[in-house]
Amino acid sequence: DNPELRTQVREMLTEIGHSVVEAASVDEARALAEGLEIDLVLSDITLEGESPGSDLPLLLPHIPVHLMTSLPPDHPQYAKALKRAPVLAKPFSPEQLAAFLGHRRSAA
Repeated sequence: DNPELRTQVREMLTEIGHSVVEAASVDEARALAEGLEIDLVLSDITLEGESPGSDLPLLLPHIPVHLMTSLPPDHPQYAKALKRAPVLAKPFSPEQLAAFLGHRRSAA
């Protein structure tokens, strides 16, 4: 994603308690996953480099991968990604992201 959107998503993730490591490409994500203890991958379907983010569920089978995109649901890349992992449509709110990742709101 563009740096501004990555910053917004990073802030949403840290607000719900995640530590965040960023990767701009599938190759970078794979390298980080090999060297760090990663509990979850959240990736855009479209990334820099030759491989799309939708390849990450196949390349990182030991890590839960969730995908996001601004592509319309009838786009072929969206359909391909949805067969591999949960997909969240952009734009989304912090609450939608938290629900997508399985976080529940605590009762006040």
